Formats: sequence, structure tokens, C-alpha cells
Amino acid sequence: MNWIVLVLLWIVVRFVISKFSSSPQGKLVAGETAVFPAGLQFVKGDAVSEFIPGSFYLIEYWATWCPPCRNSIPHLSALQKKYEGQGLTVIGISAEDVATVSKFVERKGDDMAYRVAVGGKPSYLETFKISGIPHSFLIDSTGHHVWHGHPMEAERFIEELVKHKAAEGKDKDGTDVALDSEGESTQQDSSQEGGEGVGPAKDAKDQRALEEQDEDDAGGAEKDSAEKKDD
Repeated sequence: MNWIVLVLLWIVVRFVISKFSSSPQGKLVAGETAVFPAGLQFVKGDAVSEFIPGSFYLIEYWATWCPPCRNSIPHLSALQKKYEGQGLTVIGISAEDVATVSKFVERKGDDMAYRVAVGGKPSYLETFKISGIPHSFLIDSTGHHVWHGHPMEAERFIEELVKHKAAEGKDKDGTDVALDSEGESTQQDSSQEGGEGVGPAKDAKDQRALEEQDEDDAGGAEKDSAEKKDD
């Protein structure tokens, strides 16, 4: 009889886990403005209260009791480490009480290498009508939702944001480099071997030399004219 109870209990547990601890398939979002969750209590990492332009964010909803959530922790830590230099901030948000989450985070230590917070409104789970966790939301550098889905699927979308950001930076750097190169070229041209140089600096120097020569010639002509009169 006991084994029947155990089997039934196992079925119920599996149903609960599958119902509440799984994310639906990931989905691209058409640039909806993201409102930063107000009232977050951070239990790990520096507190964040707004989306900073130029940075992008992966917000993950999770719980300490959720096996798939715990399995995602190493992956999220790796994402934070890999893309931090490109502007990524990972924040794990739980709806549990602070004491429960703090104890769990403390036990994980450096294995949970990203910001962790409790609470906060609005909840993106409610906004997008998501019932399963873990579930993550990717916000771009302009503060817009671009994707949401299981955190294990997030990297390829993060990579796209990084490439896009790098392409924008390359265009700007290309312009700067072109301007710098032109400036360096002018500077280099004006200081060639022999001290003469070429380019704008030398042209100006030659022009001044010609003007000085003209002045000398004019002065000499006036002197000759005066001497003839004296004769």
C-alpha cells in the first residue's frame, strides 16, 4: 500500500515541477520598452535601480526550490563573466523571502557570480503572462525588450547584441580613425627628413619665404632709386 502512495506522490511532484518550473519556448520581442522593476532588494552584488544606456541586461526569474533554476546558475555566471566587458549585467530575481534567498546565495558563494535580488514590480512574468521558471528577459542598450525565454538559450541572442554594438562602435571608430589618420598624416608630412617637409605646413613656410623675398626685393629697389637720385 505504501508503494502506491509513493508512486502517486511522485506523479504529483513531477506534475508540479513540469507545470511551474519550466519555461515556454523563447521568443523575440518587437522592441517593447522595458520598465525597470522598482523595489528590488539586492542580496548579492551592487544594487541597480535603472537601465543604463549603453549597457544591456539579462533579467532571470528563478526560485531556490526550482531544479531547472539551480541548473542554470553556472551558465548565468559564465555569461556574466564572458560578456561583462561588453556591457552585460545579469540579475536573478526571486519572489521568495529575503532570508531564504540570502541563505541560498551565501551557500552558493562564487558559483553564483551575478547580481541577485528579491521582489520588484512590475514582474516581467506577469507582463508577458509567463507561468514557468526559470525564464529570462533580454533588454538591449536602449532599454527595450528584445527576447525572452529559457536562460540556457540566451547566449546566441546576447551575442547578436554584442555584434550589433560592436558594429556601431566600429562605424564611429572608423570615422575617428580616419580623422586621426588624416591628422597624423599632416603632422608626419610637415616633419619629413631634412626639416623641409611637405603638405600644408611646408606650403605655408614657402609662402612666407616668398613674401619675405618680395619685401627684400622691394626694399632693394627703393634703395637703388634713392641712390640714383643722389647721383
